[in-house]
Amino acid sequence: MKKLLTAIILFTLIINNGNSYALNIEYKAKTESLVKISQLIELGDKDDSINNKNPILAAGLSFVIPGAGQIYNGEIIKGISIFIGVIGLGLLDYFIIEPIAKQNDISKKSDSLFDLGALATRISLPTLWVYGWGSAYQSSDPVYQKKVRDEEKLKKENEANKTSNNLSQINLISYRF
Repeated sequence: MKKLLTAIILFTLIINNGNSYALNIEYKAKTESLVKISQLIELGDKDDSINNKNPILAAGLSFVIPGAGQIYNGEIIKGISIFIGVIGLGLLDYFIIEPIAKQNDISKKSDSLFDLGALATRISLPTLWVYGWGSAYQSSDPVYQKKVRDEEKLKKENEANKTSNNLSQINLISYRF
């Protein structure tokens, strides 16, 4: 929104050719006023990189349809993966595990490996579903986004320092020989 407002202001100033301020303004004064206007509006990376998505809405969407909150946040591959995982585990439980479990109950048969697989499926289905809620909420939370950006900046700085430190270590080693 700020960029749009700035673009409109700058466009009108350019079209009016500065006539709204005074008739005899030099080019340098015009550019300085444009810079001052853009500074007042605070253009920059501060507001552009913040995702203005509602975390509660994202979690609610993931509650209703697994993966929908991730898609709402722009994490399409993650959302589709969670959706396919939950649906796949649900279908596996309903069409394969339940009929075999009923057969084993009727025949009084015990298959410990099957029971272990059924237990893993029945635990991982709700776990993946609840993970989708938390993941959708967290990825749209502004505090978490700020933390991720700060970590990325720190990582880039460390990588830049690491390469310079490695070069200095190589130079020190080469002087010893």
